[in-house]
Amino acid sequence: RFSVDYDIAVLEMGMSESGEMDRLSDMVKPDTAVFTLVGVAHIEQLKSRDGIYDEKIKITKHMKRDDIIYLNGDDELLRRRSKDINNRILWYGLNGDCDYKGYDIKVVNDKQTFMVDTPDVKGLKVTLNVLGEHNVRNALVALAVAEQYGVDIKQAANALSGFSGQRQTIIKTGKGVSIDD
Repeated sequence: RFSVDYDIAVLEMGMSESGEMDRLSDMVKPDTAVFTLVGVAHIEQLKSRDGIYDEKIKITKHMKRDDIIYLNGDDELLRRRSKDINNRILWYGLNGDCDYKGYDIKVVNDKQTFMVDTPDVKGLKVTLNVLGEHNVRNALVALAVAEQYGVDIKQAANALSGFSGQRQTIIKTGKGVSIDD
């Protein structure tokens, strides 16, 4: 057992079989959840995308009703199954009626730029050092969660421009080794 002094912790709660999300979310008791997509990575154990969704949505059992779930509005399964969620939902994505919507995506000099509309801000320009629509969606939900926790959205957008997107970076400290993935 250890103690950490923090205001906010961001945890990836991955699962691959039935029951894991329930156990993890019981330990963590999250007050915010982000669903990036319902893919097929765990299809063997959970049999279908709906089965994967059924496991992922167990996170809400350990959340309060007014806690926020951020859903990728470009994932048709999340759109279809969102009626099952009793928590407050905020949508992010590139299509449809998303609360946090990205558009006008361009690649210029190995950087990706796009515009963002939020419930309060329209036409915010964001620049990323990483490419791909999936990274635009990741940036959109990062902006949304940052805003939820009181970070100025323009400052958050500016901070995203410094993100390098390196994977498998080894970080050595006096207390141990971390692998940034």
